[in-house]
Amino acid sequence: MMTDIKTHILQRVKDALGLSEELSSTHLYNLLYEARNLFHPDKHIDEGSKLNAQDNFSKLNNLLIELRKFIESENQEKKPSELILYKDKNEDLLQKHQIITRDLLIEDLKLKIRDQEQSIEKLKQNINTITSSDIKDKTEKLINQYKPSKRTIISGGIVFGLSFTAIVISKIDDVAQGISKYFPFGSQAFNYLVFSTCLLIPANYFLKYLREKKIIEISKRILTPYYTQKFSRYLEYSNDTFTDLQVYEFLEWELMPKRKLGKFLDKYLYDIDNDLTINSLKEIFIHNLLSNELISYVDSHMLHRHFKILKSYRMAHSGSF
Repeated sequence: MMTDIKTHILQRVKDALGLSEELSSTHLYNLLYEARNLFHPDKHIDEGSKLNAQDNFSKLNNLLIELRKFIESENQEKKPSELILYKDKNEDLLQKHQIITRDLLIEDLKLKIRDQEQSIEKLKQNINTITSSDIKDKTEKLINQYKPSKRTIISGGIVFGLSFTAIVISKIDDVAQGISKYFPFGSQAFNYLVFSTCLLIPANYFLKYLREKKIIEISKRILTPYYTQKFSRYLEYSNDTFTDLQVYEFLEWELMPKRKLGKFLDKYLYDIDNDLTINSLKEIFIHNLLSNELISYVDSHMLHRHFKILKSYRMAHSGSF
């Protein structure tokens, strides 16, 4: 039985080495170890040859482990006096076996690291997809706050139609007399009221159009590299972390006009100078930085989120930090 096992393992080693002559198990082990070193993956740069080397390296390592076990079984059958003669060889084999075991562990760790890196890359892609979707959703939600709804358009159209009809009807003499009789301010005041209503409805829609156009322009503007760089300069004297409150203050300062007329228009005409709008713009801006991997979320404390400035942000705007 032992002879069959010996013949089998030694023959497999000789086949792997392309040998036919009879050699001792320890000699075969040394030759196999040298051959195994030639296929070490770190010695190959090209991806194709690296994969081929990895396969041969793994096979030869497994064969060396089997041969090592066979040599140990051989040593158990030897007399103590014989073992003394092979002491140096056995110590050398032991050191090589430890190297093989270490290399196998390293290769296993490399495979695990590669798998982890692939998983991380997939997670990054998913995060980018989700974040990009969040940016789009938040932008659309903000724009919809300024866009007139279908219900508003329909109701406004009905009011406009009724007002216009009232103007036409009021021109009929019999109706005009009725209006003068029952309307407390007379037919002329009634005409002024109806005419003003007809003017205010399209003016209101035009105002909503201007507000929607303005918020779309701002939403696109804060996603540009120009604003990303300006924010890096804004954080120049801060630590590696910042809060969403700082983003709010930055956008409030950058987006709000410095002149009184501009401030008046933003507040009363465009209706932008309010917490709700700036908070929405803040979320869009933060999600943009996250999706571009310029910052990372740290934690939340005292109702504020904390973010960390990543190395990529510093490298992209190294002149600012």
